Amino acid sequence: MRTCSTLITAVAAYSYKPIALEDNGLLGCMAVLGFLTMLLIIKAYRIGKAAVVALMDYSQKLWTALYGIVLFQEFHDRMTILGSAVIVLSGLDLLLRERRRKDSSQKPVLSTRSRMDIGITPWISLLLKRRS
Repeated sequence: MRTCSTLITAVAAYSYKPIALEDNGLLGCMAVLGFLTMLLIIKAYRIGKAAVVALMDYSQKLWTALYGIVLFQEFHDRMTILGSAVIVLSGLDLLLRERRRKDSSQKPVLSTRSRMDIGITPWISLLLKRRS
C-alpha cells in the first residue's frame, strides 16, 4: 500500500492543478448539504418507521437512474438493473411484512443511541437529542 501511495504522489507532483476558488465554495456547499441530509435522514428514522424510511431511501436508486438517463444519457447494464431491482423489491417486501405485523415492540433503529466515547469527535445522536 505504501508503494502505491508513493507512486501516486510522484505522478501527482507533475500533474497537480490547484482547485479554483469557486470550486472550493461549491465543495463546501456540497459538504454542508450532505451533512444536513444525513441529519434529516437520521431524524426520519427516529420519527418514522424504519421500513418506510428505508423504502424511501431505496427509491433514490430509481431517481438516480432516471436523472442519469435524462440528463447525461447514461444507461445501466443488466446486472446493475437486476441488483437495483433486488434491493427495491426486498425493501417493498420488508414494508409489506412490517405493515402486517401487529407487534411493534421491536424498534431497533428507534431505540439505539450512540455510546459515549473518549474521542474528540461528537456523536450524531448528541446533535439530535430529543427535547422533553
